[in-house]
Amino acid sequence: MKSKLDKATTKKFDGLKKEAHSAENVIERIVKPIALGNFRNLVLM
Repeated sequence: MKSKLDKATTKKFDGLKKEAHSAENVIERIVKPIALGNFRNLVLM
C-alpha cells in the first residue's frame, strides 16, 4: 500500500515540477524580450 502511495505522490510531484519548469520557460520567453525592449528604448531616449 505504502509503495503505491509513494509512487503516486512521486508521479504527482514530477508533474508539478514539469509544470513549474514550463511556466518558468514561458515567463522567460515573455519577460526577457520585454525587458530587453524596454532597455533598448531607454538607451535610445
